[in-house]
Amino acid sequence: MSKSRRLIDVLMSLPRRGAFTVEALAADLGVSQRTALRYLHELSELGVPLAARPGPGGGYALVRDRVLPGISFTIEEAVALFFAFHALRSYKVLPFAMDAEAAVDKLRQELPERVRLRVDALTGRLDFTTGAVSPPAPALGAVLQAALDGTVVQLLYRSARGDELRRIQPIGVYGQNGLWYCPAWCFDRQDYRLFRVDRMSRARPDAAVVPRPDVAARTLADLGSILARPKALVLEADLTPEGVRRFGHDDWVILAADGSGHLAMPIEEGDVPLFGRMLLSLAPHAVANGPKPLLDWMEERVRWLSDHYAPARAPSA
Repeated sequence: MSKSRRLIDVLMSLPRRGAFTVEALAADLGVSQRTALRYLHELSELGVPLAARPGPGGGYALVRDRVLPGISFTIEEAVALFFAFHALRSYKVLPFAMDAEAAVDKLRQELPERVRLRVDALTGRLDFTTGAVSPPAPALGAVLQAALDGTVVQLLYRSARGDELRRIQPIGVYGQNGLWYCPAWCFDRQDYRLFRVDRMSRARPDAAVVPRPDVAARTLADLGSILARPKALVLEADLTPEGVRRFGHDDWVILAADGSGHLAMPIEEGDVPLFGRMLLSLAPHAVANGPKPLLDWMEERVRWLSDHYAPARAPSA
């Protein structure tokens, strides 16, 4: 029997053992006490909640409130759970990656042999993809934990303006097209904002900022209302394939089959010059269609450039 299989057998037996000694475990497994102790240490390193009681009459026990009791699944339910995890594999980072991998491994090991063979066959003929490459998101665990605890996180955020220090109270995180998003209250902007988690770095709890109870009461179900901005501007532009590559805000671009794309991106009025300069720098790979304040700014900028460089083009006498 393989070592991994032996560890799974030990793990599956823990809920029914209650308190036990290494001697008793070794006798049940038919191994030495040293080997049984090594199994327990390895399970503990994998996150299994084992409590040790030293001294006479001591031993080991599973911390009951950290482990679910036995749950029965039908074959169809088990296969559905296996492929639900399989569908997430294109995300390079998950907030529960180690736990999910351990759970799906336990599930697969417990499937009847014929069902396990069926699952293996299906993985070669059934697939799920998110349609995008998932970039690293090292702050994912920190912002999700803050959303659960209702606390504030200080982080460095890479925006179109460059790296900015932000203090946010996350509401939650959700995945879309290979990317993780975090709606949150931003204490620096005094408003709700939607953040890309892969653009966050150096995230750490900020105990100096008092969390807002009203934000802590929000959930992802409130996303539409908290991010609604009646006066928000929508930047619209048509991009060539090269424009798509250079613009970089792929979460707001609807791609066509030939690699070109249509950009529809909410922006703040104060960001009009920023995105106007960006689109002008992408010419001829980007054609802006709106909003009107952006088009007016770009027209004025082009007129200024034309007037500014006109003397240099004038023929000499």
